[in-house]
Amino acid sequence: MLALPGPQHVFSYTGDFTCNGVPIVLRQEGGMGRGTGWAVWDASVTLAHWLQHISVEQRLQLLPPGKAFLELGSGTGIAGLSAAACLDQGYAHLSDLPSVLPALRHNVQLNPAVSSRVSVVPCDWESVGREALPAAPYALVFAADCVWLEALVQPFINALLTATGPKSKVLLAHQCRSQRVDDAFFPRLAAAFKVESVSQRPGEPERGAIDLYICERLE
Repeated sequence: MLALPGPQHVFSYTGDFTCNGVPIVLRQEGGMGRGTGWAVWDASVTLAHWLQHISVEQRLQLLPPGKAFLELGSGTGIAGLSAAACLDQGYAHLSDLPSVLPALRHNVQLNPAVSSRVSVVPCDWESVGREALPAAPYALVFAADCVWLEALVQPFINALLTATGPKSKVLLAHQCRSQRVDDAFFPRLAAAFKVESVSQRPGEPERGAIDLYICERLE
């Protein structure tokens, strides 16, 4: 049985959660048997908090002006929409399984301050090809709490390799729920990326069980 603890960050997402001064509005359906893609998870909120607490110069280093970033496993879209608010020099491509996309598109439409710069694309890690990703290879990829089962490890790594090229960066928010999964995941990640832990910024809320990593694709 997989242990999924309750949320550390509790918001209604009706305007009480903001990123870069932009309210992020969501509809959640967690707890209704719909699966993990219909709820907000702490890793996504932690990633959003970190983006708010880095400088404009650091944001520009992450994503050059006019470029698009990709989020893998967007779910409700909280991390990707928050990133779109912070990285307003570029465009956002949010992705997930086809079954999740109607709810994800609805959440994008609830956020007119950023929706004109946000696209939603289907992405099944088991079969994704570069032709399915509109701007691959991406300079920047986000992923929050995407690997919690051992069966997800290699498909997720494959999706990262498909989405990135040499020097691409991946911002990864991760919560350890199984040491066995982490022991399978991180060596495979390190085989293709330089992986560095991201320290907490002044004023950034406590991360709890969430770790942040920035990973640069090796040549």
